[in-house]
Amino acid sequence: MVKARVLIVEDEAIIAMEVENNLKNLGYMVTSIVDRGEKAVEAAEADKPDIILMDIRIKGEMDGIDAAEEIRKKFAIPVIFSTAYLDEDKIQRAKYTMPFGYVLKPIQERELKVTIEMALYISKVDTARKHSEEMLSSAHAMQKAMVENIADVIAIVDQTGIIRYKSPNIEKWFGWKPEDLIGEDVRKNIHPDDMERILGAFGELLHNDTSVSIEECRYLCKDGTYKWIKGSATNRINDKKINGILLNYHDNTDHKNFERALIVSKEKAEESELFFSQIFEQSSTGTCLYDPEGTIIRVNSAFCSMFEVEADAITNGEYNV
Repeated sequence: MVKARVLIVEDEAIIAMEVENNLKNLGYMVTSIVDRGEKAVEAAEADKPDIILMDIRIKGEMDGIDAAEEIRKKFAIPVIFSTAYLDEDKIQRAKYTMPFGYVLKPIQERELKVTIEMALYISKVDTARKHSEEMLSSAHAMQKAMVENIADVIAIVDQTGIIRYKSPNIEKWFGWKPEDLIGEDVRKNIHPDDMERILGAFGELLHNDTSVSIEECRYLCKDGTYKWIKGSATNRINDKKINGILLNYHDNTDHKNFERALIVSKEKAEESELFFSQIFEQSSTGTCLYDPEGTIIRVNSAFCSMFEVEADAITNGEYNV
């Protein structure tokens, strides 16, 4: 088992020797013995002890409390205070350095062992907790960066329909800043004609474990215009159900306008075809159409009357004009 390493800060030489013997008897290793606050800070940096036994009332410009505060800020090494006096003012000052314990002089070996072991355990747990918090904070920062760099808008809506989060891309697509919408009702930006369908999808999400697509929905922009959006909504993140709805969507207006243009073009083409057919059939002049290879593919009634043949006979190649 690795011995815990202890730095002793004590300006009474006889007491320092007694404490050193007690520590060695208990199985600890003494790294140094110093008698001033300034030296304690230097030894803490040089020795890197596991714990420091610090006399509060050491001589010099920097007392034990000042030294403990400096060490806590720079090295985060746990400190146990030792004192022969229950000085209320100093005890109150010492609290702010967040010590890991106190022992009263004359120091009893058994009390010293219990205090050191408790301090080492608390320090270990505290270090592990800080490490976990740092990792969690780093993970959150990474997740935030990922969310904010996704091209789509990411939003979280609670069960009452209030927006709790909007990613920064909302401004790029629709002109709103996230703070413009957080705390607002999600229905504020949905076109009235699309409201029933979208709220129906949201209602399904709140009562079932599922995901739904968001299409054919118009979203109000900050300039008062509407844009078509496309995306999806779910009530689960990493297979865990959340208390609300997670949405991701983007501006789909250009695609929607392209689809509409195709529909209009098709309708116009059909109208043109019908108009041509009517003129072709009603013409009193015998008329026929050839393909690029010279084969007759269509004739009108006047043409059939002129040659006294059926249209099918001509287009099927049974008759040579």
